[in-house]
Amino acid sequence: MRNESNEFGREVAMRLLQAPDDEWPNLFDHLRRSRTLTGAVRQLNDMLNHPTDCQLAIDALRRVGLWHTDS
Repeated sequence: MRNESNEFGREVAMRLLQAPDDEWPNLFDHLRRSRTLTGAVRQLNDMLNHPTDCQLAIDALRRVGLWHTDS
C-alpha cells in the first residue's frame, strides 16, 4: 500500500534516478540550498517501510551515496 504523504520523496527519487550522472549532484545541491533535502531524505527513509516504494527509495539513496549494505 502506497503512503500518499511521501509524494515529495517519490518525486525526488524519480528525479534523482532519471537525471544523467553529471546532473543529479545539481539536484542534490538544489535540495540542500532550498532546505528541503532533510525532508526528502526523511520521506525516502519512510518509503523503506512501504513495499511498493521500498526499491525506489533504496535506488535513490544508493545513487546519492546514502545507502550502504553490509557486505
